[in-house]
Amino acid sequence: MKFYYKRCFIFFVLILFSFLSFAQKDTAYFMQNYRQGNILHNGGKIDSSVIFYSKAYEWSKKNTFFDSSVHVTELRSILGRCYRLQNKVQEAHDILTQALYNARKYNHINSKLIIIKRFTALHEYIAEKNLPFSYPIITETETTKVYFSIKSVQSWSADSLEIVVGAGKLDGIVDKTHAGGIYSRYISKDSPHHNSVTYILPAIVYKLADNYTILHVKKDSSKIILPKDFFVCNAQIPVGWNNLKLRNFFLNNIIFTDSTSNMYGYRHFYYYGDTTLEKEVMQ
Repeated sequence: MKFYYKRCFIFFVLILFSFLSFAQKDTAYFMQNYRQGNILHNGGKIDSSVIFYSKAYEWSKKNTFFDSSVHVTELRSILGRCYRLQNKVQEAHDILTQALYNARKYNHINSKLIIIKRFTALHEYIAEKNLPFSYPIITETETTKVYFSIKSVQSWSADSLEIVVGAGKLDGIVDKTHAGGIYSRYISKDSPHHNSVTYILPAIVYKLADNYTILHVKKDSSKIILPKDFFVCNAQIPVGWNNLKLRNFFLNNIIFTDSTSNMYGYRHFYYYGDTTLEKEVMQ
């Protein structure tokens, strides 16, 4: 009887060893494609890198035992960046969502911060390039004053300027918003024109689009308006923002950055922000 149990134990060990060897061989396939993708990505060959990343990604979907590896999280994160650069913004958002879920589930803290910054970059890119994207509907909103950043200022006619604001309907500016005010931003050690956040002059909404707003203002040589100054108007914001410590930062256009990018963004938080995401940003 003892001999029988001994044989069973040896047989079990052999099966386990075979499984682990197979899994190791399988993960080698993942890592080979993931690393080759990294080499190409770091060399600026985005389209080529996606070919190898996609092979690793398809393998990971079939072999979920490897999800706990930080490499799976980082693969989905970097694929999100690649899809953005390929203008595949919906695919970018979807795979970044997978990456963030994985990072939260397995506590990949460093990866989480990078993923959030890539979400921020993605939704800034959508607005900047005026790309179509399927945002969820915000059912509960309230009206409040918001500072939106000016993208460009140029002459429109002999007596007026045209100003493009980097925000539109998708940022809570509504059709009934017909006017607002232009405010200077603070520039350290600048001339008296920008030594504080100060009202400059009124602005009329000429065109309101999903991702931008065009204003017309009267020319006045004594009024200096620069890109990154503010258009201030009433806008609809999510009621859920009342639970966020960052609420007033969004309303006043205060964005913290690190050495490479913004750490959070208005558009991303408008549709996907909650207290969990806020805590992760503020870690």
